[in-house]
Amino acid sequence: MPRFEAKPRTRPVVGIVTALAVLATAAWSAPSGGGGSDKALVTAGKLRASDVPASWKSAPVRGGFTNTLQGISGCEEQSAAADLRQHRAASRAFYDPATRGTGGFPTQASNIVRVFADSTNAGQFLAAFKAAGAGECLRQCNQNDLERRNPSTAVSVAGAEPLTGVTPGGDDTAGYELAVTVTADQQTFTGYIDLMYVQVGRVVIGSKAGSEQSQLLAQQPKIVTNPPSRVGKVEK
Repeated sequence: MPRFEAKPRTRPVVGIVTALAVLATAAWSAPSGGGGSDKALVTAGKLRASDVPASWKSAPVRGGFTNTLQGISGCEEQSAAADLRQHRAASRAFYDPATRGTGGFPTQASNIVRVFADSTNAGQFLAAFKAAGAGECLRQCNQNDLERRNPSTAVSVAGAEPLTGVTPGGDDTAGYELAVTVTADQQTFTGYIDLMYVQVGRVVIGSKAGSEQSQLLAQQPKIVTNPPSRVGKVEK
């Protein structure tokens, strides 16, 4: 999965993985019932430089698309939804250069755009991530991945608390915030991961943002409001 990196400092660097969702492969296709093509919808939904502060920089998102929810107890509904046929693509990762190189977690954001055959399948995917156990599923998925990537570091992922303070629009939404506490070499530091899913017709946009500050998406709402707006215009 695409991942966040903690900023380098004397304490160990910890990679943060945001488990937005896992994705099935699918070919580009024409719309099944009106609206833009898969490719046009993906292009419209990807996070752009105009969606973040002008001072932010960008870099390619590292990692592939695999079903990281598969086999996790309590994630059965989310894993099944992730296996629905879809086309997907990740945006570039945008970050605040002022928060890199000084330690802790850099401020950054990216998204993944998923295009389904129709709005029914998109709604089924979104519903799985609104379900009662979805927050705990995402928390456990992130906990497992962080422990795997950082075997010599004590990592604790708390939450997931409902994400508040931002209204991205679209047909339906689900959002969570995870608090990540890392302890290594007798030092402890905390960062936050915001996860937001927005359905617009047959598209679901999964946004992730990481920072040492809580509720980053509420502070930078265009990260989750601009992409759905563009997708809505393409679908008309």
